[in-house]
Amino acid sequence: MRRGVTSLLRCRGGDGVVRLLAHDTDTNTLLLERLDEKRHLSTPGDSREAIRILAGLLARPCAVPAPAGLRQLGDVARTMLDTVPDAVRAVADPAERALLKSCAATAST
Repeated sequence: MRRGVTSLLRCRGGDGVVRLLAHDTDTNTLLLERLDEKRHLSTPGDSREAIRILAGLLARPCAVPAPAGLRQLGDVARTMLDTVPDAVRAVADPAERALLKSCAATAST
């Protein structure tokens, strides 16, 4: 999985994601750019502005195709959804079971 992460970070080049500065393949150590902790989404006075910023950031990674061989989110989601029936049976609380079913139904659409 690390290989996929480094491939994705290299592919994006810091556009919409943290920039990968260096990678040691022997230890799988990543040197990432330092983010500006002073820039919070709570900084804009208007929550709509914060949502606009967040939506723009979330859209950017989708603008460039993922590197070849990287797992696709849909495949990961399908694998997780396959485990839902067993997970639902393992949860004792009816409210928690209902929440799990609701989340799974949302993810499957």
